[in-house]
Amino acid sequence: MTVGIAAVSDKGNSIIFATDQMMSVGIRTADLPLVVKGYLVHKRWFAVWAGTVTLVPPILQKVRAALSSHADADISAVSAAFVSVYQAERARLAEQAVLSPFGLDMRMFVGHLTTGQSASLADMQRRIQDFDFDCEFLVGGFDPDGKPHIFTVTPPGVENHYDSIGFWCIGSGAEAALSSLLFRRIHSVMPFKQILYHVAEAKFMSECSLGVGKGTLFMSVTSDGKGGMLELEEVPKLRQLWETEGQPPIPPNLDMRVPDFWNPKDSKQSESEKSEGQP
Repeated sequence: MTVGIAAVSDKGNSIIFATDQMMSVGIRTADLPLVVKGYLVHKRWFAVWAGTVTLVPPILQKVRAALSSHADADISAVSAAFVSVYQAERARLAEQAVLSPFGLDMRMFVGHLTTGQSASLADMQRRIQDFDFDCEFLVGGFDPDGKPHIFTVTPPGVENHYDSIGFWCIGSGAEAALSSLLFRRIHSVMPFKQILYHVAEAKFMSECSLGVGKGTLFMSVTSDGKGGMLELEEVPKLRQLWETEGQPPIPPNLDMRVPDFWNPKDSKQSESEKSEGQP
């Protein structure tokens, strides 16, 4: 549930992020105006998230703590921190859910696996592998030399990089948002405001997806470490611009301009009429 979007702009000098503000609890959902699905993990690195909300804060806080010793964190340090923390947090919760009821921790469990096999151990191993840990992160930022990067961390703790594309999306609205960005053929040299419009358009298009709310936040980070956020009262202006001028219009006189379907029966009837008219 949700959507998160990131796109490089302004000749690679800034990255724009967009998220919805939908919060889901079981089968219930609500747009909450105070929900911010974004987090500055380092002075040049920003992350947005999708998935179970309760899983997110410990990961983001631990990533920020892991990067606090870096005066200037590069892509290697940031991605390694996210993957390490994500996998460790998943293992910790799986241990609590699967192993703790049997008085085991992960170290003890691995020891049992190396010394023997049983149906019980095999079942525990399967449950740990299938443990439901559904949060994902979309991270964007800059190396100390100003090079932009976008990457994701998704279950079970796998990183994927999108530097060559220059944009990516996560969440239940990702496919709709990606379709919009691909249709517009956006690229990182486009001016900041043009990319902002296309990111907004992608967010609005994604609202047809299950679990994506209409509440929208736009944030940015620049190569010199400056962060920004679009004022909430400005968001409706972007939506109105898209609704009134951005959506493709329907051509007039469609009944005259769209071709008719060819019907084989009409063709046979015409041939029959011709044959009947012959002497």
